Amino acid sequence: MKQKMLKIIIVIAIILVLMLAGWYVMFSYLGIGPAFPFLPEQEIDMESVEMGKLAEDQLMALVETEDGAEEIAEQYGIELVSFADGVATYRTQEDPNEVIVRGQENGYPQLYLNYVRTID
Repeated sequence: MKQKMLKIIIVIAIILVLMLAGWYVMFSYLGIGPAFPFLPEQEIDMESVEMGKLAEDQLMALVETEDGAEEIAEQYGIELVSFADGVATYRTQEDPNEVIVRGQENGYPQLYLNYVRTID
């Protein structure tokens, strides 16, 4: 009876270790899943974040589909550059701020400036 209980405890311990190792690999290396509660958090000093210049694709929007991204480009009269993971980037020959204001006045979906940010 004791040997059977010992084997069960060992099997459960092995399963727990494998689950934790898998969780660690998925989160740390693949960026999937919730973080470990005991992993240290990195604080970013916001003063060290530099608001750089505008990216080459000056504007961006949060959209659900690529068709939605294309509709926004048509509404604003701007060029859709890329769409991935719900974020569309756009390029325009106009002043990007004027494009955003025009969209707000006309009730179009919100566009945002696409800054290049760096941390030293």
